[in-house]
Amino acid sequence: MTKQRILFLLLFVNVFAVAQHKNGTVPCSEETGSAYRQKALSSVDELPKGIRRKIVKHLKQYLGGDFYSLLSFEKGSVYNADSLDRLPQYKGVEEKPVFELFFALRKPASGIDLYCSRVTFDAVGKVVSEIEFPQKRKDVPTASFVPLERMVSIADSLGYKTDSYGMGSGDKGHLVLRFSGLKQKTFSVNIPFIEVSVHTGEVVSGIGPLERYTR
Repeated sequence: MTKQRILFLLLFVNVFAVAQHKNGTVPCSEETGSAYRQKALSSVDELPKGIRRKIVKHLKQYLGGDFYSLLSFEKGSVYNADSLDRLPQYKGVEEKPVFELFFALRKPASGIDLYCSRVTFDAVGKVVSEIEFPQKRKDVPTASFVPLERMVSIADSLGYKTDSYGMGSGDKGHLVLRFSGLKQKTFSVNIPFIEVSVHTGEVVSGIGPLERYTR
């Protein structure tokens, strides 16, 4: 094998590893469908004033003002309630998702390049489907974020693979990075994983050989 070929392979492996590691993305996706859209929104300021006031108040109360201030509005839609009756899941349903909004969190230093979350409200500003970010808790500093390197180091020290990770909203009020699979092969009915809080660096959940870390 030529020297140039070896250098090319080393470069490819290095780039591939980085690409695998930089997978901190949860993209936005519309679930209702543009065919039923009455109006596209590019800002919350385009909402009717009374509805906007209700929505912003709810999100600040649910998420906490500090966390809400970190979010950016990505996109949104206003739907005609009568048009939504054409969809089987909303036919005859009183509370329809007339307002569909997407907010995103970006914290690249903590492994979050883009985390987009959807929330919907009915025609009077009542929540239909809650935003997928964790609800504010007094014991979780949701506006604080630890470096990605720290979370990777924790997972690595516990024997988990760290070349890729998933993201999610834990049930204990934390956003988490999930590291799945052990570095050393071992028999397991389930795929072992741990979830590390992006706010504190703690292992907040897991399954498999490290089940004792589950709280």
